[in-house]
Amino acid sequence: MTTKTRILALAAVSLATLLGLEGAFRIWLWIRGEPIAPTAIRADLHRAASRITDRIPTLADESPPEERASDREPTSDFLHPYAGFEKHQGLRMVTRLVRHFRSPRAEETYDVLVLGGSVAGRFADHREAFEAVLRADSRTAELRVHSHARGAYKQPQQVATLAYLLSMGYRPDAVINVDGFNEVAIGMSNAVRLVNPMYPDVGPWARMASSTALGPDMLDLTVGMRMHQLLALELREWGETKVAWSAIAGTLLRTAMERTCNGFAWKAEKYDRIIAGGWLRKEGVQGPEFDRAEPAVIESIVRAWSEGSRSIDAMCRTRGIRYLHVLQPTLHDAGAKIVTDEERRTGAASDAWRRGVELGYPRLREEAERLAADGVDVADLSRLFADVDETIYFDSCHFGGIGHDLFGAAIAERLLAGLDR
Repeated sequence: MTTKTRILALAAVSLATLLGLEGAFRIWLWIRGEPIAPTAIRADLHRAASRITDRIPTLADESPPEERASDREPTSDFLHPYAGFEKHQGLRMVTRLVRHFRSPRAEETYDVLVLGGSVAGRFADHREAFEAVLRADSRTAELRVHSHARGAYKQPQQVATLAYLLSMGYRPDAVINVDGFNEVAIGMSNAVRLVNPMYPDVGPWARMASSTALGPDMLDLTVGMRMHQLLALELREWGETKVAWSAIAGTLLRTAMERTCNGFAWKAEKYDRIIAGGWLRKEGVQGPEFDRAEPAVIESIVRAWSEGSRSIDAMCRTRGIRYLHVLQPTLHDAGAKIVTDEERRTGAASDAWRRGVELGYPRLREEAERLAADGVDVADLSRLFADVDETIYFDSCHFGGIGHDLFGAAIAERLLAGLDR
């Protein structure tokens, strides 16, 4: 046997071995009820990368390609004078939409402005069901949706954002504010870190608002988090290739992404603890003193949520703008959904987030009734998924699949009902 023949034989045996392992692994996954799905792997990698690179999987950038930020620049938040923090992509959006609202075209379109956190952003980005309902009505057929929802936004950031946009020249026909989860979860998390619940999310807020020079420990954590972000982007790019079609390679990519996310989360948590331990008091970004007892924290959160909605309603009412306030559903709100095993696995949340939801959501529902009694149009969709027994949540508050269709259609129908009134 010649050398060339030996090499070819070895290559054939190696290929046959790899194919055999791939087949056996696929059978094993099938027996476990986890058949390989390249599209699911790709979606998991995208969602995971989005969570740790601070780019919510929303906020569709409608800018011309030459104006868009590169995916290699994931941490693009900056301090905003009114809303706390914003993305550069949001600045480009303001410039573009101010031109739109000053043009005759704005008179021909039904412009909807979406406010809130990342769930609101995902609603605006996955709005097929929402648009289908509205486009079937002659009053809203020429529809345009503009999202100024941002990951981690909570009241009173929506109020400040709307006041800023109206001052810049926005004139939407309708404003939809989707919130609830961030108020109770992030508000409680802030309180645990000794930050006023009304202040923006302590993570991005304190990192940008503090002027204290980085010491070695903080610099190490910052560099470490950045390395995890870049690795997550690399793994996401691998998921876009045909490698993800392999059960073995796809599983390895998922595992690597999970470890990358865990490493990032550990460093980010330590970073936040150091900030809360001393920087905030010195830098003045901790906010006013507040009653740290849980009931008092929840009441302050609910008050801010309610007052924020009343303020948005007033700003819209005086301008003839339709306002709809949506209380979003969330996984850990008892009775809000039939929770699947997959959702239990992926829906982990911090104790502060869980506690905020458990204590806060019943109070938000009560307050929603008071708002409605006072004339604010509030759609309580916190129980929208109560009878859904399939997996739709991929973490503690974000959902996909049929969840988008149910959520979008419910919001559209409520918006039209308001126009009828």
